[in-house]
Amino acid sequence: VPTSFVALTNLRGLVLSNNFMTGIQLDFGALTNLEELWFSFTPIFGFLPTELFSLTKLEFDCQFLGGIPPEIANLVNLEQFDVFNNALTGALPTVFGSFANLERLILQANSFVGTIPSEYGNLEKLVNLQLGLNDLTGTIPSTIGTNSLEVFDISSTRVSGPLPESLCNVQTLVITDSDVDASACLQ
Repeated sequence: VPTSFVALTNLRGLVLSNNFMTGIQLDFGALTNLEELWFSFTPIFGFLPTELFSLTKLEFDCQFLGGIPPEIANLVNLEQFDVFNNALTGALPTVFGSFANLERLILQANSFVGTIPSEYGNLEKLVNLQLGLNDLTGTIPSTIGTNSLEVFDISSTRVSGPLPESLCNVQTLVITDSDVDASACLQ
């Protein structure tokens, strides 16, 4: 990314997808009006840059490593967080459950472990929650799906137990390769 991008002070959205960048050398903090950033299908390796944690929409399909840094809590106006197909590890952050404007939370195809935080059920505007292809265990919290959720994906996880009735009316439900019992929705 050319360093001259920092002169674009009115820039609100930046799409750097589908290119062959190998690193981030741009001071995103200097782009004070930047709200949205997309890095899909870009071979960037390393850790999530914390200076990006003031945006409202973030989408990365790179090869970011490690956990999601605690600075993620600074994204109080976050609407979309998509880190599909990275190499992120650790537990799913509970802090996402406090983001009142969050509509899309895509954490699919990483190496997250543990259970689905019940705090995700607090997200009244959430329409898309994709957690599949992670090493998740436990059951689905009964609070999930009591909002405007349309898409729920926990495919290829070790999540088990009954599917909460609150998820019976989602438009897209993906529970393949899991041990979730959806019989409550078939009655």
